[in-house]
Amino acid sequence: MREAQRALQRRDTASAFESLRRAEAAAPDDVSVHLYKSLAYRASGDLPAAQKAVERALVLDPYNFLARLSRAWLLDKQGQKRQAALMYEQALAIAPPGQLPPDLAAPVARAREAVAEKNAALKAHVLERVADIRARHADAALERFDESIDILAGQARAYVQQPLMLHYPRLPAIPFFPRELFPWLPELEAATPVIKEELEIVLEQSGTQPFAPYISYPPGAPLNQWE
Repeated sequence: MREAQRALQRRDTASAFESLRRAEAAAPDDVSVHLYKSLAYRASGDLPAAQKAVERALVLDPYNFLARLSRAWLLDKQGQKRQAALMYEQALAIAPPGQLPPDLAAPVARAREAVAEKNAALKAHVLERVADIRARHADAALERFDESIDILAGQARAYVQQPLMLHYPRLPAIPFFPRELFPWLPELEAATPVIKEELEIVLEQSGTQPFAPYISYPPGAPLNQWE
């Protein structure tokens, strides 16, 4: 495998294929062998063969991020934009957390762009197909329907309850409650200058002691548990 990698770096695809042939004979079910075969075929300009090799890698490991991203790129380059966008979306869903290597920045950016284009086209298509229905029901409250289209197009998040402890079944999943349910809210908002003044006093009096927020996290706590 190292020989194949060095051969690809110096663009010697013939030597790379020979090294990969021996590697595959020794470890036919090694995902990295088939990923490097795909790279070698890409370097030689044989995109269909590169796709076949990366599909073999996905058979061995369906959740391999690099294989799925590579397959999407190959579909994209061969003009299969819709299939590529779907594959890009699957790749982004299993992307490893944290900072990705710099050489993946451009492919991941292209993946996000392709998914955004696919979602925008999907939303436009759905809205076009339901335009007559919306026109006939112009006076109806279509907020929930519009939200469903945004969720379908990846432009909004579907909010569901995710309690840390007790899950109380069958509660309605309402992402944002209407203001009229909180008659005290305008009074609270009007008191913002007073609240700010009190905060400034507390911060000034705290001196070298840091002001502790109402919700604080101990070291090592997962910060997304309160989202």
